[in-house]
Amino acid sequence: MSERDYNTVRNLPLCQLSDPKYLYLLREFAGHMAPPCVAEALMKWLRETLIYSKTQLLPPDKSRPPERCRDEKSNKSAPP
Repeated sequence: MSERDYNTVRNLPLCQLSDPKYLYLLREFAGHMAPPCVAEALMKWLRETLIYSKTQLLPPDKSRPPERCRDEKSNKSAPP
């Protein structure tokens, strides 16, 4: 993993972690660079997120709303 890729992964906002274009980098980060506890949590979260996105079922934790990206232009949170 190059330094550029490492910095990209480290600076990803939470709402972009499930973006498929970063999946390879996240797996590489979890497998080679992250501490074991972080790698395990990251891979578990990615599995749950990918299963949710493929099946369109309710997420496992129904009490927590899905994460939303901040609106880049207005710098305001997206409406619920």
